[in-house]
Amino acid sequence: MRSVGIAAKITAPAALEYAKRTADDLRRRGLAVCFEEATGHAIGETKNCFARAELGAHADLLITFGGDGTLLSVARHAPDHVPILGVNMGTLGFLTEVRREEFPAVLERVLAGNYVVEPRVTFNARVHGPERDGKEYRVLNDVAINKTALSRIIEMRVTVAGQFVSTFRGDGLIICTPTGSTAYNLSDRRVDARVQRAAQSQLARQENAARVCPPMKKAATKTEPLESTNNPAEPTL
Repeated sequence: MRSVGIAAKITAPAALEYAKRTADDLRRRGLAVCFEEATGHAIGETKNCFARAELGAHADLLITFGGDGTLLSVARHAPDHVPILGVNMGTLGFLTEVRREEFPAVLERVLAGNYVVEPRVTFNARVHGPERDGKEYRVLNDVAINKTALSRIIEMRVTVAGQFVSTFRGDGLIICTPTGSTAYNLSDRRVDARVQRAAQSQLARQENAARVCPPMKKAATKTEPLESTNNPAEPTL
């Protein structure tokens, strides 16, 4: 590991201060450090600052200081081979599992190569239609389809791999990865963030339509339960 990329929540002074201290520490160890552009400007760094979409191309490890939103904004653009270490700076976090007080010890182990990489499923979402450019978006958490008019509902037709699943009416639709499922489906059933599955959640669906066409709960590529072989003592990135 030769280079570390750092991104922090720029509206959180504590996150910025911790990012600066970490960068100084990494440089003393002989590692190269680069910054997400807004983070670098906020802490007075003028060199080796890159747009968020380019940060991962210049680093062997990415560290985020903030909450889940900061991590997601970086993960959206990170190359598949670059691990991300999320540090929770005091807010509720499902993805940023490392607490601030744990970070020094965790960093030591990561730099020593004593960690486990936990791959996550991502989606590629593309919008087609009139006045749409067909741009593709990479998604770690979820894709939301929402209506524009507040007083109306919309009708949606869902297909998976070209196969019809359901038609229903409601306020919108959320298709989430196993990572994003924690936010929407814990009250329904737990979805392990490491399995190869997607989950569908309707927003205020019209019940009679849902009874005619039952909603898809999971589209699974694997049905067997997942057993983790990770060593609990090893940090997971």
